[in-house]
Amino acid sequence: MGQFRDGIGLSLDENQLKAAGDELQTAITSGKQEDIDTAIEGMDKMNTLNKKQEEAYNDMQEFFPGIF
Repeated sequence: MGQFRDGIGLSLDENQLKAAGDELQTAITSGKQEDIDTAIEGMDKMNTLNKKQEEAYNDMQEFFPGIF
């Protein structure tokens, strides 16, 4: 399933997670609205991707019952 998600662009790699964490930490530390907006945007992208991953996984479960 991991390679399938990678193939259709529905996976996060370690660098993306680290970047989002760094943006969040910067926003917390600086308190600047620009940094906060950047962190929120990154978290929104991750949430959207997670939802798409869940939808794709559920679709695969329905299409191939018993395999996933």
